[in-house]
Formats: sequence, structure tokens, C-alpha cells
Amino acid sequence: EDLKILLGVDKKVQETIQNLPEQKSKIVNLNKSWDETIEKKCHLIIFESINTDAEIARENDCLANEYLSEMDFFERMNK
Repeated sequence: EDLKILLGVDKKVQETIQNLPEQKSKIVNLNKSWDETIEKKCHLIIFESINTDAEIARENDCLANEYLSEMDFFERMNK
């Protein structure tokens, strides 16, 4: 499921670039920094779960929710 979400984000980013080609560099930079922020945010959120059975589940849940939020943002840009 995580792979589907990441592919969905990539698809929305590409659609946004197609719809706003003059903003391509801003869109690409935003996507890159957003992805970096998601990774950092989720690592911080799960710090209490590190080395426990819940670690992977909590991290996957966080990543999925954050990437869905990113996908939502780019979807709204395409309307």
C-alpha cells in the first residue's frame, strides 16, 4: 500500500507539472523538501517506539498519512 501511495504522489506531481509547466522548478523543489520533511517528522513522531514491536507499524502509518496529505495538496493544485 505504501508503494501505491508513493506512486500516487508522483502521479499528482507530474500532473501538476503538466498543468503548471512554468512552475516546474518550484513544484519539484517543493516535492523534494516535502519528502525530506515527512521523513524527519515521522522519525521524530516514532521516537518512543524505536526498538519496539510498534516501531515499524507507527512509522508506516505516519508515512502513509503524510504522503496522502502531500498527494491531496497536489490534487488541489490541479483543480
